[in-house]
Amino acid sequence: MIAAGLYEFMPLKQYCRHRCRVGVCSGFKLGIYCVGSSIGLMLTLVALGVMSVTRMSVIAILVLAQKLLPAKAAIDAPVALAIVGLGILIILAPSSIPGLTPPM
Repeated sequence: MIAAGLYEFMPLKQYCRHRCRVGVCSGFKLGIYCVGSSIGLMLTLVALGVMSVTRMSVIAILVLAQKLLPAKAAIDAPVALAIVGLGILIILAPSSIPGLTPPM
């Protein structure tokens, strides 16, 4: 999770996001750019549990917003910091995230 949040700050993510939105290339290459632009959020989804419809919906909305809205640090930075913070919370207190650990 922490790595996924840090990836949101990387220039590679911004490059992939730009190439995905411009869509100059097509096929497999465009798909790689589009996956590269949202892989951090996809990893977050896997870490939080893919069986939660609510979590899937929130992350799908974030991916859609990143694909359609112009890139702005005022939006992207808080999302990245939230992912990093959530990763730290999972390390320190995994039971504080509902549905993350099975009930005993």
